[in-house]
Amino acid sequence: MAARRPAIRRKSPDRGDSSKNRDNALALKVSLGALLFVGFIFMVIYALGEDKPKKPKNSNPSDNYRTPKLDHGGKDRPRKPGEESTLPEKLAGQFMTALATDDSSIMSKIISWDYLFRRIAGENNWGEKRRYANLDEAGKRKLINDYLFEIMDEEYIEVVQKFFIEDFNKGLIPPNRDVVRGDYGLVGFLVKDDRNRKMIQINLTSELLDGYDELIDAQNPKAWRITRVQHEQFRQLKTGGSKKSRKKDFGAKLGKEKRKRKPRFVGPPEADVTPVPWPIASGEAERKRVNELIVATLDEGNIRKANQSRDEMIQIGKLAIPGVLNAIAALDHSEKTDMKKAWVLIQALREMTNKSFRYTPGNSRQGLGMGGMTKGTPEERTKSLRQWFGWWKVEGATWVKKDIDYNEKSWDELKKDEENEG
Repeated sequence: MAARRPAIRRKSPDRGDSSKNRDNALALKVSLGALLFVGFIFMVIYALGEDKPKKPKNSNPSDNYRTPKLDHGGKDRPRKPGEESTLPEKLAGQFMTALATDDSSIMSKIISWDYLFRRIAGENNWGEKRRYANLDEAGKRKLINDYLFEIMDEEYIEVVQKFFIEDFNKGLIPPNRDVVRGDYGLVGFLVKDDRNRKMIQINLTSELLDGYDELIDAQNPKAWRITRVQHEQFRQLKTGGSKKSRKKDFGAKLGKEKRKRKPRFVGPPEADVTPVPWPIASGEAERKRVNELIVATLDEGNIRKANQSRDEMIQIGKLAIPGVLNAIAALDHSEKTDMKKAWVLIQALREMTNKSFRYTPGNSRQGLGMGGMTKGTPEERTKSLRQWFGWWKVEGATWVKKDIDYNEKSWDELKKDEENEG
């Protein structure tokens, strides 16, 4: 007989355990719902926070200024009728700093070429083919480079570096604010050397560009550019005071067509650039002293002594001229350093004689002094030297210095008049 398996007695379910399970499930559901709700609230707050303006990294407000959109109707910046802009003065200062540091890249950023050449072309009768707007990209680049070449004159840069920029940075040279409005500004600086022999007034016009509103953008640096650069030269008079030249635009002649015409006058005499004899009246001591003064005048290591020596040489006058000419004849006029020395000596000759035969070092333009704004070529330098030596050969023995007659035109001025007529 098979053994009988004992019956397993099952325990009846406890009602208390079932109640606990239901409570735990409800608590889990409530916790999950709370987490979802908190997450939703956090996402809403985060999304709303994206529209709030962020604090700019740079604390300078002008560096973080955003150009107002015209369709905002002036909401980005309050409209201020009659507000004077500070930007013409800032742009003028940037221009002078770029000139002192010979930085043409800064010039290109602060000048509006379209506005500038449009104004120059209209006032100087440029032909349609030569106007900036009608040129291809290569032509525009060439016109800009020619303009910068004219502005970045070596003598301008030298005078600005030595006698202007340091005092300007210290706030000792205030600008001349001729006219300043919310859409236009004319600001100028007077640049002069320590003896007031070289003086030039540089005037800079800045304007609000098209598409901007003077009531909104008077202080917006992105809305302003320089649109005109002018210069006036001064020269001292023996009677005291100074005489100012006519105000001229840089680049006025860049777009003019040149016509070749036969000259209607005969220029000054010419001679070979060779050593000339000293006058009989000069003794050995005078000749030695003149040669010492020439060496000291060309010494860039001692500017004060160089200026004093130059002044003494000019006071000696006629007896010093052969020594200066012989020093010029010994120089290499194709070499930059010697060309600079020759230019210094010829400047002294001009003051000794009140004569002016054009000589410009290198391919720069001579911006100050009696020479005016000219471009030097090797041929022009050779011709200038031959005229100086020709003048001395023909007139040296009987020449007597005369005061400058400002009503009498020089050969250079007669030549310019003929070019302008063409």
